[in-house]
Amino acid sequence: MTTALQDEVAAFYAHYLAAWNNRDYAALADCFALPATFVSTVGTVCASDRTKLLLQLERTFDRLEADGFDHSELGSLETRRCGEGLAVADASAVRRLRADGSLQECIDAHYVLRREPAGWRFVISMSCTPGWRQV
Repeated sequence: MTTALQDEVAAFYAHYLAAWNNRDYAALADCFALPATFVSTVGTVCASDRTKLLLQLERTFDRLEADGFDHSELGSLETRRCGEGLAVADASAVRRLRADGSLQECIDAHYVLRREPAGWRFVISMSCTPGWRQV
């Protein structure tokens, strides 16, 4: 049985993934609280305002699409409350696919979320090596 938190964050993530796959930058930006922080093995980016956030999203898609990216599919999502209006979510086995269905890459993602008046928003998005929790 899922909790209300898990259901809320799952619905939010489904909206985020749809915006991601549709390249709807405005809807994607609405999924983030500002400032938004992105962490990966390449570095850390902090988008302090909406303009910088939109630019970061566009750069991410430029990089992915240069290698044929088409869409992403979620493996699983696990969410835990970590304070009043705060949660962490782990998206496991997020498959980034090309148009022909071949795998571009598979990642895990770790998110810190905050509940704002408009609903849940990502504060931190971190790309992780698949299986990082078992290491």
